[in-house]
Amino acid sequence: MPSQVSRRRLGRVIERDVLQRVLASAVSGGAEFAEVYAEDKRSTSAGLDDGRVEQVSSGRDRGAGIRVVA
Repeated sequence: MPSQVSRRRLGRVIERDVLQRVLASAVSGGAEFAEVYAEDKRSTSAGLDDGRVEQVSSGRDRGAGIRVVA
């Protein structure tokens, strides 16, 4: 079972009511197991050449999916 911290973080990516509707739909459709997974990842990098900054980039990857076992 996920910790309270994990649940709070997931709630920021996917609203709780959306999670409940998706999982309820999977179970009512005959799923033996269903889970929702989500990711919200931020990254920053800097490229140096002889101690000078040559490039800086940043990005954000967000996504979600559902895994269902019937």
